[in-house]
Amino acid sequence: MNRSSDRPYVLLLQPPHFRARQQPHQTLPVNLLTLAGALRRAGVPTAVLDADYHIPTSAVDRRGREDWETSFLRQFTNTLKTLAPRILGVSMTSSQYQVVLDILARAKQLCPSLVTVVGGYHPTLRPEQVLANPAVDVAVRGEGDETLTELALATRDGRSLEGILGLSRRVGGRIVHHADRPLLADLDRLPILDRTALVGWRDLPPWKFGAMVTSRGCPFHCAFCSSRVFWGGTIRYRSVLSVVAEMQEVQQTFGTRGFAFLDDTLNADPDRLAHLAEAIRRDCGPVYWSCKLRLDRFDERLLLRCKRAGLYRVRVGVESGDQGLLDSVAKGLSLETIRSQIRLLQRHGLEVFCWFILGLPGETEAGLEATLRLLNDLDPDGLGFSFFKEHFGLPLTERLGVEVLPGEGLDGSRPPSILPLDRHRHYLAVQTWLHRESARRSARTLFRRLGNPRFMALRGLEALVAPRQGFSDLLGRRLPFSLAGLHRKGLRTPEAEP
Repeated sequence: MNRSSDRPYVLLLQPPHFRARQQPHQTLPVNLLTLAGALRRAGVPTAVLDADYHIPTSAVDRRGREDWETSFLRQFTNTLKTLAPRILGVSMTSSQYQVVLDILARAKQLCPSLVTVVGGYHPTLRPEQVLANPAVDVAVRGEGDETLTELALATRDGRSLEGILGLSRRVGGRIVHHADRPLLADLDRLPILDRTALVGWRDLPPWKFGAMVTSRGCPFHCAFCSSRVFWGGTIRYRSVLSVVAEMQEVQQTFGTRGFAFLDDTLNADPDRLAHLAEAIRRDCGPVYWSCKLRLDRFDERLLLRCKRAGLYRVRVGVESGDQGLLDSVAKGLSLETIRSQIRLLQRHGLEVFCWFILGLPGETEAGLEATLRLLNDLDPDGLGFSFFKEHFGLPLTERLGVEVLPGEGLDGSRPPSILPLDRHRHYLAVQTWLHRESARRSARTLFRRLGNPRFMALRGLEALVAPRQGFSDLLGRRLPFSLAGLHRKGLRTPEAEP
């Protein structure tokens, strides 16, 4: 890993999103750290500011909650002035559209000569909309590893950006789109995540560095998912050797024993996952890890192999308890498969986190009731709810024929939803269910962890490496259910950390 102390030429920002909901995101900004690795390897000093993780506690409103806007702007302003980068790059989804534009406008006020670059889902699909804002200089479309590196080198050397694939920019008052950049055929050509590029990385606990990505894309065709739109419905893999080498380096550098695989679907190729699990067990020593699995792509034999290699938590997308709704969004799973596979996971003592989507087009009150009945039946260790977001390019959005509106800005303003959905009624129904279940589930998970010697021993090793984290880290730092969080917010997203 590059540990250059040079002042960064490029600052990459993970904008606040969960932070605005008083739910700081615990997962590393893996995409930005991959970009940082590519930039540093090319000789471009780079830093990454994760504004979704660190929350100063000094700025609170009259109800005792953090004034996230004030604290973020203070953090961002201080970082920008201290590091004085030449290029500011920000990742942007459709829901972050207005927030990112607000941030870039402020950055331009502070540093008028700053080159501002946006990348991610929204700029890839709507670069002309993004570039209509004067605070944005350049948009990176699609995979940005090589594109951003070439842009940074050309800017540093005073060369023209002409000919750089995957760029959109303003030239003489008009927007110019360069030719698309082909997807990388070999992901092993990319450097591993440069975790030391993260601002303040020395102050983070060991588990924070365990985020891993071993593939890009997803071969499935869920109509509500943006992955297939961004990656073209394909999936590419890193070699097992590359993945294990990264895990070993993270262990040696940060003392990390817990890992979270953030691939869209780690078991898209079950045979590859079997080989990966065997390599982890053989070459990485005692570790524990979590991942996202598709429920119809594993059997008991694969599950046992993964468990022997340290798998302890699985995150699965259930989405709904209404079979008709699942079919309409091309989920490709039956309720029978969902029930039987989750019972298989539970039978082997794995923690199961279920994700659900509320407000899918066509959802009815009866469908919501079916979802809550399914929840009672599945009895997962943790769960998360999200509302369907009508992003550009999604098959569901195109089917509805709606106009996508910008996301909310720093001041909290947001246009009303364009979907005919009574979100308040959905919220109250789910909140009632969560209040009823939260205490029992939190207690059960606590006792399960206290009774798991493997989990406790490995957490203990990490606590020895970072004693400041204390007893809370030994217990896993956060339970799958947070009573305080549930009573404050009503809904909660599953954690992605180990």
